[in-house]
Amino acid sequence: MMKNFIECCVGVGLALLGFLGIGLGIGISGAATVESIARQPAAAEIIIRAHFLFVVIPELILASLLVGVAWHLMKNNSRQV
Repeated sequence: MMKNFIECCVGVGLALLGFLGIGLGIGISGAATVESIARQPAAAEIIIRAHFLFVVIPELILASLLVGVAWHLMKNNSRQV
């Protein structure tokens, strides 16, 4: 019983590290986007569109996969108890 709990805690900790990475990635790329818009205001629409397509959408897909895997592992782990 205790082994399952410890494994679950380790899994949750790794998932939180994954979300930390997602947050840092979006933050750093968002800062670069704002800086590039400040340097070239005329290209703001193109820059924002590229940021959304190449950064935000893949990060959201990664976050949803991370949640799905964590949910699946939690569901399977609760059946074993």
